Amino acid sequence: MRGDDMRTAEELRNEIKEKAQTIGVNETQICKLAGISQPNYSRKVNNGMLRFDEVERIMAAMGYDIVFVKNETGPRSLVPGAVVTVIKEELDK
Repeated sequence: MRGDDMRTAEELRNEIKEKAQTIGVNETQICKLAGISQPNYSRKVNNGMLRFDEVERIMAAMGYDIVFVKNETGPRSLVPGAVVTVIKEELDK
């Protein structure tokens, strides 16, 4: 695994933790609500293997939707962390 992938996985996990804290639940409770075992979640996040549908279920369990937004500047290169940045910006609105 590349270092960039791990950084992105860590950012995603931190974002999920931050959102969970804002609603007063922990990672284990969110996983239970989303129907994902906490050990499986941890393994997948640590290895950068969490699937989009799993992220979507986790976010839905916390009351969030994932929204795709066309950027104003047009096409750009996809760099590690770009998806996390888009999700973070939308969740913070």
